[in-house]
Amino acid sequence: MAVPVKEIKEILDGALNQEELKLVKETEDYIDSVIRDKKSDEVYIDYTYVNFNYHPKLKNQTQSLHSKRKFKMTEELKKRYKNAGWKMRDSNSDDFAPDYLILSF
Repeated sequence: MAVPVKEIKEILDGALNQEELKLVKETEDYIDSVIRDKKSDEVYIDYTYVNFNYHPKLKNQTQSLHSKRKFKMTEELKKRYKNAGWKMRDSNSDDFAPDYLILSF
């Protein structure tokens, strides 16, 4: 029997699973270490980490994640920093996508 579309949509649109939340936490830990190292009111974080294209702890790409899942993970990561009082903006870039997420207070 063919896989029902509903089944796949539930996987892609559902809440983050434990593995994804672990990746968010590991990325958050990495960003926290950058913030502590810089000791600045403005910190630049490479979007390859923020968008979960590269894993800071494993030092490899995270290509196996679907783009919808990565987007949900990025939203969760940004929500955590917003709740912690950080302001966020994107770096100005000539490309279509920004290079850095700038955290400031």
